[in-house]
Formats: sequence, structure tokens, C-alpha cells
Amino acid sequence: MEEMTPKLRQIYGMGGTWREIIEKVMELPPNMPEEIRNLWAKNTDIAQTKNIQLSPQQFAEMFVDQNLVLS
Repeated sequence: MEEMTPKLRQIYGMGGTWREIIEKVMELPPNMPEEIRNLWAKNTDIAQTKNIQLSPQQFAEMFVDQNLVLS
């Protein structure tokens, strides 16, 4: 993502880090990384209690499907 920063700046006509650009473009709250980490911890705990293994890929797909709906 670091390597994509110049292209993101060009595409969206704004400065900042890749995280800042994505945050602005997607209209995400500034605390989104913390919220995602909290959800990861919560969901891995739930999976463990159910004796299920939750992979990072599965979590990412589930998170996007439930939280980042395209209009």
C-alpha cells in the first residue's frame, strides 16, 4: 500500500498517507483501525468458544460484506 500512495494521491487529487486517503474516500471514521481490531478480537473469541477457526481472510470478507456496502 505504501508503494500505491503516489498513485492514490494522483487518482483522488489529495495528499496524505494511503490510510488517510482511503479514510477520506471511503468516509471512514478515524477510529476505524481500532474498531476493526476490536471486532477481530471479539470474533476470534466467539469462534474459539464454538471450536471454529476463523482465518484473517474469512474475517476480512465477513467485515467487508457487513460493513462496507457499495451503493
